[in-house]
Order: sequence, then C-alpha cells, then structure tokens
Amino acid sequence: MAEVCGTPPDGKAVRRDPAFEITQMNIVTIGEILWDVFDSGERLGGAAFNFSAHAARLGHHVCFVSGVGSDVRGEKALEGMARLSVPSR
Repeated sequence: MAEVCGTPPDGKAVRRDPAFEITQMNIVTIGEILWDVFDSGERLGGAAFNFSAHAARLGHHVCFVSGVGSDVRGEKALEGMARLSVPSR
C-alpha cells in the first residue's frame, strides 16, 4: 500500500508507492572518457562516463573502468571525475 509522504503547495496529498522505490545499486561501467572540444571550451564526455556520472549523482555506488593519459587532459579528467563523484584509483 502506498503511504502519504507530504503535502505539496496545492494541498493534495502525494502518495509514494514502495514498488517504485529506488534502491542503491553497485554499478560497473566500462568505456572511454572523452573530451568534447568546442570553440567555447572543453567538456568531459563519453557515453559510459556520462552514465557513470549520472548514476553517481543519483546516489549509486559506481565503478567506472577506463584509462586516462598522464598529461594535462588526463589530470583534468581525474579532477572532473572527482568533482562528479566518480571514484578513480
């Protein structure tokens, strides 16, 4: 049975269905971390990395398996991963 979990500004009760509760998962992704280079700057990207970053943002435990170079972009990639809560070793 759903439980009432709050009252929004319109006064109608909101029900939360336990069948739709999100459990914290352990997620392993394997793929590349890419740099999207634009005239306006560079941004981290790559489908596997983006998925990992979003899963971490949602509170899941993420293990992203990839490699980065030992250069300036590699260091920036590691900094970006830390900023986005994607662990690295």
